[in-house]
Amino acid sequence: MKDPRRRHGRVRCLDIECTFGDIMDLSASGMRLRTNQRPPTVGGSFATTIIGLDGPVEFTGVVVWTKRAGFFKFEVGIEFRELSAQMRTALARLARASAHNETMRPAA
Repeated sequence: MKDPRRRHGRVRCLDIECTFGDIMDLSASGMRLRTNQRPPTVGGSFATTIIGLDGPVEFTGVVVWTKRAGFFKFEVGIEFRELSAQMRTALARLARASAHNETMRPAA
């Protein structure tokens, strides 16, 4: 059953990182990530770069929630804002790859 608070379905992610931490899940409207860095304030703006199948793509959004997830670990909920066509394409490709458990790592 879909959670009524969610606008879009989400895809669990494996081995997808951004410049702020590990992306745990992703949707068309946002993402949840785990980080060792102090999270930004709820309501504050957020920017990060995700290295995807099409190379690096910068995403911006707003922090909608944070919670402690362990010693020096935090989870952060980000709502995307003003997605460009390039960002939407990158999100769709990341979601498809994650749904099939494909690992995306930069070439060495």
